[in-house]
Amino acid sequence: ILGLPPVGDQRVEVATHPFQGRVAIDWDQTLYVALNERPDVIRQRLSVHADQLRLLIAHNGLLPQLDGRALWRINGLGEDLNQSLQVLGDSEFTDWHLGFVFRHRLGNHQAKADYQNAELRFARSQAELRQVAHFASHQVADSVREVDFAHQQYEISRRRTKAARIWVEGAEQRY
Repeated sequence: ILGLPPVGDQRVEVATHPFQGRVAIDWDQTLYVALNERPDVIRQRLSVHADQLRLLIAHNGLLPQLDGRALWRINGLGEDLNQSLQVLGDSEFTDWHLGFVFRHRLGNHQAKADYQNAELRFARSQAELRQVAHFASHQVADSVREVDFAHQQYEISRRRTKAARIWVEGAEQRY
């Protein structure tokens, strides 16, 4: 962090005393950051989104299909280049079609199976996201407990050190 070499003769001295009070941790904010910034949660959230899009695509496969079609073409080109260019400029030998095509499969078993499969994948990825978020919240809670435990150990150690100093001062005065 300081940019110093791993081994050297330089001594680092603290300019200010370290914070000795209890660290106040905002649980809601800590959990919010953990659930929005952890890579495993983000990865699972993206997986849920991808499965949601697959579900939408599978749902579209169940719907009937209506297509609009249009066609315009020139029939006949002539015998040489001059005649071909004249035929292109004329509108005598053109052909055009305009229409709609409506399709709806009877039964549509494959599309129904695809939709059910996409529903199951989506439900599974949502359950996995809930599990990942649950695991992340437990890890955050464990970290908060470790910080609290370390502070308790520090307080106990500080009191013992203070008691030992008092004992040493009393022992020096007695002897």
